[in-house]
Amino acid sequence: MGWGKVLARALNVAKRRLASSLCNPRLLQIHFHTLRHWKLAAYAHSVKDPFLVQMFARHKDMKSTLRYIHYAEVVYQRSGKDEWTVRATKTVEEATELVSVGFEYVTEVEGFKLFKKHK
Repeated sequence: MGWGKVLARALNVAKRRLASSLCNPRLLQIHFHTLRHWKLAAYAHSVKDPFLVQMFARHKDMKSTLRYIHYAEVVYQRSGKDEWTVRATKTVEEATELVSVGFEYVTEVEGFKLFKKHK
């Protein structure tokens, strides 16, 4: 038996146990591809760069990737206004730390580098 079948069997056992213990039969509808859709949509939302998403998903055609990006936009749509956390840095070390936790560079004002991140 190949690894794919072993993993599929393990997922099915886990789904049945969880669905039974939580009394939620909808959990039986989760498949490997469901998890892939969720991960790619979450990644598309976090990086906001179609080419990074395409490379992460290993898609040859951007049309395939755009489906996940559209799904992420629908799932993660905001209620009318965007809310941001904003930080200012003076040193490269501070900027590096902000980028490593998901902030994106905006501009430089009076010697300070400004970064933003969705709340």
